Amino acid sequence: SVPIVIPAKGGLKSAFGLPLEGHDEVEVIMTFFMRKRPHEQDLQSVTNLLSPLASELGSVIHRKRTDTTLSKAYEELRQKNAELEQFAHTVSHDLKSPLVTIGGMLGILKEELQKGRLVDTGEILATAEKTVMRMNGLIDDLMKLSRIGRAANDLQSVELKHIAEEVVRTHAAEFEQKGVVVAFNLDQPTVPANRNRVAELLDNLVINALKYACDGPEPCLVIGSELADHEIRVFVKDNGPGIDPQQQERIFTLFHQLDPNREGSGVGLAIVRRIMNVNGGRAWVQSIVGQGATFWLAFPENVD
Repeated sequence: SVPIVIPAKGGLKSAFGLPLEGHDEVEVIMTFFMRKRPHEQDLQSVTNLLSPLASELGSVIHRKRTDTTLSKAYEELRQKNAELEQFAHTVSHDLKSPLVTIGGMLGILKEELQKGRLVDTGEILATAEKTVMRMNGLIDDLMKLSRIGRAANDLQSVELKHIAEEVVRTHAAEFEQKGVVVAFNLDQPTVPANRNRVAELLDNLVINALKYACDGPEPCLVIGSELADHEIRVFVKDNGPGIDPQQQERIFTLFHQLDPNREGSGVGLAIVRRIMNVNGGRAWVQSIVGQGATFWLAFPENVD
């Protein structure tokens, strides 16, 4: 390795660096500072003395980085395999269920037509049409889930209040119908993220609150943000019935719904969790039964 002479600073007269190489790449440069400028012969002697150590250290650092990269890749692969297994299991049921319903409706319709009875055909067709729409919605949600991680992040300083107000305006009719009071408590006005992703996250959380938490008396929704533990945490808080502790992690899994009789695909919160994980953040819920629920989105304060 060739010594690298560095201009002296802070009272030091000279310095030189010795590259630590691993697999033909410089991993680290080991730097030595001295109070006087050494002779070329001295530098060469030190270099010859330290070169074997530098070579060994470079190889160790390279192996360590490779092991870390492989461990991370293995963990990601393990998670994706687990998600794929869950996906295959749940999709086989949730996509098959509407098809079974439609098949049953068509069978009944065929019998009615064969008997010349047309009285109930309109209701049968309406049920089949509604089931088809539900299946289309499910497929659309699955496509959204599959695209997460492939779209460019384009991180920027996102104005939370502007996006939150847009999301609320989108659902204004539902808020008015249910008498929901919406408040904002944004201690952190911005978040480093992708604007479209933040809008999608808040929209999913608001839809979830409208579906499960806004049917009681005097429903209220608070959209807020705070800074804690080097994270910008955005939250959507409701005063609904709350969520049983045993369900608080399950609701973020694919197709899981607190109330299967409610409309929806059960993909919304899975999308929220997936978006946050892909972007290095976290998503979770805090709730006490009978005292509402708070859904949290934690973004890293500083993004490299």
